[in-house]
Amino acid sequence: MYLELIGKLIANLWSLETALRFFLIKRLKEEEGFNKIRKVSIGDTLDATHFTNYDSLGKLIERYNKFSTSEENKLNKEKLLLIRDVLAHGRILIDDMEDIESWCLVKFSEVKEDQVTVENKVFINGDEGKWLKESIKYTSDELLKIKFENN
Repeated sequence: MYLELIGKLIANLWSLETALRFFLIKRLKEEEGFNKIRKVSIGDTLDATHFTNYDSLGKLIERYNKFSTSEENKLNKEKLLLIRDVLAHGRILIDDMEDIESWCLVKFSEVKEDQVTVENKVFINGDEGKWLKESIKYTSDELLKIKFENN
């Protein structure tokens, strides 16, 4: 169950980023040349667009939210980044390899004065994957906001 849930959450996060990029290239009229992307080779150069640039998920959410016509369609940047960051930057802690319920991810802050703060701690399979299931639903709900936004 754990691997399936992790895969669903990662797929939701990828889909969210892709939807944000498509929203922005359409809104900013950056579609020209988009079809060339499928035919590129390593070493080719392309124009920078919201599909090809290196913008972070946080920056994409901020740009999307500026175009959002209502508060209810704005994305919650902090919560989405908390979910993404614990997966991308969390450290897995395992007390017992056989006890999957004890597995957890811990996300630490950047070092300040030789100290770090615990920013997030989730039991990835505790309560039958409760955190994963809630995060999958939340990211899915946020993704749907983009699809229904007038562009």
